[in-house]
Amino acid sequence: MKKENIVQWKQVLMGVVFIASASIVSTSIPLLYNRFGWLVNVNNTDSSSKLVVDVPVITKEGILKTNTNPEKNVLSETIDYKRVDLLTSPIETPNFVTNPSKLRNYLEQSNVAVVIEGDVDRAFLYLKAKHIDINSESIYFFIVDGYSRQGHLVSSESLISGSGNDFLYDLKQLPLSSLPFPLENKKQIINVTDDFLNRDISYKQERKYYIGGFVSTTQLPNSLDVMQIRYVCKSTSACTIRLTEK
Repeated sequence: MKKENIVQWKQVLMGVVFIASASIVSTSIPLLYNRFGWLVNVNNTDSSSKLVVDVPVITKEGILKTNTNPEKNVLSETIDYKRVDLLTSPIETPNFVTNPSKLRNYLEQSNVAVVIEGDVDRAFLYLKAKHIDINSESIYFFIVDGYSRQGHLVSSESLISGSGNDFLYDLKQLPLSSLPFPLENKKQIINVTDDFLNRDISYKQERKYYIGGFVSTTQLPNSLDVMQIRYVCKSTSACTIRLTEK
Protein backbone atom coordinates (compact mmCIF):
# COMPACT_ATOMS: atom_id res chain seq x y z
CA MET A 1 0.00 0.00 0.00
CA LYS A 2 1.31 3.36 -0.89
CA LYS A 3 2.46 5.66 1.88
CA GLU A 4 -0.06 8.35 0.86
CA ASN A 5 -2.99 5.89 1.21
CA ILE A 6 -1.85 4.79 4.66
CA VAL A 7 -1.81 8.42 5.84
CA GLN A 8 -5.30 9.02 4.46
CA TRP A 9 -6.70 5.91 6.20
CA LYS A 10 -5.13 7.01 9.51
CA GLN A 11 -6.79 10.41 9.17
CA VAL A 12 -10.17 8.78 8.47
CA LEU A 13 -9.87 6.47 11.48
CA MET A 14 -8.87 9.36 13.74
CA GLY A 15 -11.89 11.34 12.54
CA VAL A 16 -14.24 8.46 13.26
CA VAL A 17 -12.76 7.99 16.77
CA PHE A 18 -13.11 11.75 17.48
CA ILE A 19 -16.76 11.84 16.39
CA ALA A 20 -17.62 8.75 18.47
CA SER A 21 -15.86 10.18 21.54
CA ALA A 22 -17.67 13.50 21.23
CA SER A 23 -21.02 11.70 20.96
CA ILE A 24 -20.33 9.64 24.10
CA VAL A 25 -19.27 12.72 26.08
CA SER A 26 -22.29 14.79 25.00
CA THR A 27 -24.63 11.93 26.00
CA SER A 28 -22.95 11.20 29.31
CA ILE A 29 -22.77 14.73 30.72
CA PRO A 30 -26.57 15.19 31.18
CA LEU A 31 -26.82 11.71 32.72
CA LEU A 32 -24.01 12.44 35.13
CA TYR A 33 -25.55 15.80 36.00
CA ASN A 34 -28.93 14.26 36.67
CA ARG A 35 -27.38 11.71 38.98
CA PHE A 36 -24.71 13.81 40.68
CA GLY A 37 -25.68 17.37 39.84
CA TRP A 38 -27.10 17.92 43.35
CA LEU A 39 -23.51 17.87 44.57
CA VAL A 40 -22.89 20.96 42.50
CA ASN A 41 -26.01 22.75 43.79
CA VAL A 42 -25.13 22.09 47.43
CA ASN A 43 -21.94 24.09 47.15
CA ASN A 44 -23.19 26.62 44.65
CA THR A 45 -23.86 29.90 46.44
CA ASP A 46 -24.43 31.88 43.27
CA SER A 47 -27.68 33.90 43.42
CA SER A 48 -28.74 32.42 40.10
CA SER A 49 -28.98 28.89 41.60
CA LYS A 50 -32.35 27.29 41.01
CA LEU A 51 -34.25 26.62 44.25
CA VAL A 52 -37.60 24.95 44.81
CA VAL A 53 -39.90 27.53 46.46
CA ASP A 54 -43.11 26.52 48.23
CA VAL A 55 -45.44 29.41 47.39
CA PRO A 56 -48.35 29.85 49.88
CA VAL A 57 -51.89 30.47 48.70
CA ILE A 58 -52.43 34.16 48.04
CA THR A 59 -55.74 35.92 48.65
CA LYS A 60 -56.74 39.53 48.16
CA GLU A 61 -56.40 39.96 51.92
CA GLY A 62 -52.79 38.73 51.79
CA ILE A 63 -51.05 35.44 52.39
CA LEU A 64 -53.43 32.81 53.71
CA LYS A 65 -52.18 31.54 57.06
CA THR A 66 -51.73 27.81 57.35
CA ASN A 67 -53.60 25.61 59.84
CA THR A 68 -56.40 28.13 60.28
CA ASN A 69 -59.77 26.98 61.54
CA PRO A 70 -62.49 29.63 60.97
CA GLU A 71 -65.01 27.72 63.09
CA LYS A 72 -62.64 27.52 66.05
CA ASN A 73 -61.77 31.21 65.69
CA VAL A 74 -65.43 32.31 65.74
CA LEU A 75 -66.29 30.15 68.74
CA SER A 76 -63.23 31.20 70.75
CA GLU A 77 -63.90 34.85 69.90
CA THR A 78 -67.42 34.73 71.31
CA ILE A 79 -66.25 33.09 74.55
CA ASP A 80 -64.84 36.49 75.59
CA TYR A 81 -68.12 38.28 74.84
CA LYS A 82 -70.62 39.30 77.46
CA ARG A 83 -73.29 36.65 77.79
CA VAL A 84 -76.69 35.89 79.19
CA ASP A 85 -77.77 32.30 79.93
CA LEU A 86 -81.37 31.91 78.81
CA LEU A 87 -81.88 28.51 80.43
CA THR A 88 -81.70 27.90 84.16
CA SER A 89 -82.18 24.18 83.48
CA PRO A 90 -82.40 22.00 80.34
CA ILE A 91 -85.65 21.97 78.37
CA GLU A 92 -86.71 18.38 77.81
CA THR A 93 -88.54 17.61 74.59
CA PRO A 94 -91.99 16.46 75.81
CA ASN A 95 -93.65 13.25 74.67
CA PHE A 96 -96.57 15.34 73.39
CA VAL A 97 -94.28 17.11 70.90
CA THR A 98 -96.71 16.36 68.05
CA ASN A 99 -99.67 17.90 69.91
CA PRO A 100 -99.69 21.64 68.99
CA SER A 101 -101.90 22.89 71.86
CA LYS A 102 -100.04 21.01 74.60
CA LEU A 103 -96.68 21.98 73.11
CA ARG A 104 -97.66 25.66 72.96
CA ASN A 105 -98.64 25.67 76.64
CA TYR A 106 -95.40 23.93 77.54
CA LEU A 107 -93.27 26.49 75.66
CA GLU A 108 -95.15 29.45 77.16
CA GLN A 109 -94.22 28.19 80.59
CA SER A 110 -90.59 27.34 79.77
CA ASN A 111 -89.60 30.54 77.97
CA VAL A 112 -87.74 33.40 79.65
CA ALA A 113 -88.09 37.19 79.61
CA VAL A 114 -85.11 39.38 78.76
CA VAL A 115 -84.58 43.12 78.89
CA ILE A 116 -82.07 44.88 76.62
CA GLU A 117 -80.48 48.19 77.59
CA GLY A 118 -78.13 50.17 75.38
CA ASP A 119 -77.04 49.30 71.85
CA VAL A 120 -75.66 45.93 70.86
CA ASP A 121 -72.99 45.78 68.16
CA ARG A 122 -72.62 42.03 67.59
CA ALA A 123 -74.66 39.20 69.07
CA PHE A 124 -74.55 35.43 68.64
CA LEU A 125 -76.93 32.67 69.67
CA TYR A 126 -75.10 29.65 71.11
CA LEU A 127 -76.99 26.39 71.66
CA LYS A 128 -76.05 22.99 72.97
CA ALA A 129 -78.29 19.95 72.74
CA LYS A 130 -78.00 16.23 72.76
CA HIS A 131 -77.05 14.79 69.38
CA ILE A 132 -79.19 16.06 66.52
CA ASP A 133 -79.60 14.42 63.13
CA ILE A 134 -79.67 17.57 61.01
CA ASN A 135 -81.49 15.74 58.22
CA SER A 136 -84.56 14.97 60.37
CA GLU A 137 -84.25 16.97 63.63
CA SER A 138 -83.75 20.61 64.53
CA ILE A 139 -83.84 23.22 67.28
CA TYR A 140 -86.97 25.36 67.32
CA PHE A 141 -86.37 28.96 68.40
CA PHE A 142 -88.68 31.89 69.04
CA ILE A 143 -88.51 35.50 70.24
CA VAL A 144 -91.81 37.27 70.80
CA ASP A 145 -93.67 40.25 72.26
CA GLY A 146 -96.21 42.18 70.23
CA TYR A 147 -94.77 40.55 67.12
CA SER A 148 -92.63 37.46 66.81
CA ARG A 149 -90.08 35.52 64.83
CA GLN A 150 -90.02 31.78 65.20
CA GLY A 151 -89.09 28.65 63.32
CA HIS A 152 -86.69 25.75 62.97
CA LEU A 153 -83.03 26.78 62.95
CA VAL A 154 -81.25 25.59 59.81
CA SER A 155 -78.45 23.46 61.24
CA SER A 156 -76.30 23.61 58.10
CA GLU A 157 -76.12 27.41 58.50
CA SER A 158 -74.46 27.14 61.91
CA LEU A 159 -71.07 28.86 62.19
CA ILE A 160 -69.75 25.74 63.90
CA SER A 161 -70.55 22.23 62.77
CA GLY A 162 -69.53 18.62 62.91
CA SER A 163 -70.38 17.68 66.49
CA GLY A 164 -74.13 17.41 65.97
CA ASN A 165 -74.96 19.11 69.25
CA ASP A 166 -73.24 22.55 69.29
CA PHE A 167 -74.60 25.40 67.18
CA LEU A 168 -73.67 29.07 66.80
CA TYR A 169 -75.58 31.69 64.82
CA ASP A 170 -75.04 35.36 64.08
CA LEU A 171 -78.21 37.08 65.30
CA LYS A 172 -77.99 39.54 62.41
CA GLN A 173 -78.48 36.59 60.05
CA LEU A 174 -80.56 34.02 61.91
CA PRO A 175 -81.79 31.30 59.48
CA LEU A 176 -85.31 30.16 60.40
CA SER A 177 -87.42 27.74 58.41
CA SER A 178 -90.55 25.61 58.50
CA LEU A 179 -91.09 21.90 58.04
CA PRO A 180 -90.79 19.59 56.19
CA PHE A 181 -87.10 18.88 55.60
CA PRO A 182 -84.86 19.96 53.95
CA LEU A 183 -85.08 23.23 55.87
CA GLU A 184 -82.70 25.04 53.50
CA ASN A 185 -85.42 25.20 50.85
CA LYS A 186 -87.68 27.46 52.95
CA LYS A 187 -85.29 29.43 55.11
CA GLN A 188 -85.73 33.11 55.94
CA ILE A 189 -82.90 35.27 57.26
CA ILE A 190 -83.99 37.27 60.31
CA ASN A 191 -82.03 40.22 61.74
CA VAL A 192 -82.75 39.69 65.44
CA THR A 193 -80.05 42.17 66.50
CA ASP A 194 -81.66 45.15 64.77
CA ASP A 195 -85.31 44.07 64.75
CA PHE A 196 -85.41 43.11 68.43
CA LEU A 197 -82.32 43.75 70.55
CA ASN A 198 -81.71 47.32 69.37
CA ARG A 199 -85.30 48.27 68.59
CA ASP A 200 -87.17 50.84 70.65
CA ILE A 201 -90.95 50.46 70.41
CA SER A 202 -93.03 53.53 71.19
CA TYR A 203 -95.70 51.80 73.27
CA LYS A 204 -93.15 49.88 75.37
CA GLN A 205 -91.30 51.36 78.33
CA GLU A 206 -88.43 48.93 77.86
CA ARG A 207 -87.08 46.51 75.30
CA LYS A 208 -88.48 43.32 76.74
CA TYR A 209 -88.91 40.05 74.86
CA TYR A 210 -89.74 36.42 75.56
CA ILE A 211 -87.30 33.85 74.24
CA GLY A 212 -87.53 30.07 74.13
CA GLY A 213 -86.80 26.93 72.21
CA PHE A 214 -86.62 23.16 72.29
CA VAL A 215 -85.26 20.21 70.33
CA SER A 216 -87.83 19.34 67.69
CA THR A 217 -87.71 15.56 67.45
CA THR A 218 -89.77 12.47 68.10
CA GLN A 219 -86.65 10.49 69.06
CA LEU A 220 -86.90 10.79 72.84
CA PRO A 221 -85.39 11.52 75.25
CA ASN A 222 -83.71 14.69 74.04
CA SER A 223 -83.19 18.15 75.47
CA LEU A 224 -81.91 21.65 74.84
CA ASP A 225 -79.20 22.04 77.49
CA VAL A 226 -77.68 25.47 76.80
CA MET A 227 -79.06 28.58 75.13
CA GLN A 228 -76.98 31.74 75.39
CA ILE A 229 -76.77 35.13 73.78
CA ARG A 230 -73.13 36.23 73.49
CA TYR A 231 -72.76 39.90 72.65
CA VAL A 232 -70.60 43.03 72.56
CA CYS A 233 -71.79 46.62 72.85
CA LYS A 234 -71.35 49.40 70.36
CA SER A 235 -68.33 51.58 71.14
CA THR A 236 -70.62 54.57 71.73
CA SER A 237 -72.90 52.82 74.22
CA ALA A 238 -72.85 50.63 77.30
CA CYS A 239 -75.29 47.76 76.98
CA THR A 240 -76.64 44.75 78.81
CA ILE A 241 -79.02 41.86 78.15
CA ARG A 242 -80.44 40.40 81.34
CA LEU A 243 -83.15 38.06 82.51
CA THR A 244 -86.15 39.64 84.15
CA GLU A 245 -89.51 38.73 85.61
CA LYS A 246 -92.19 37.73 83.13
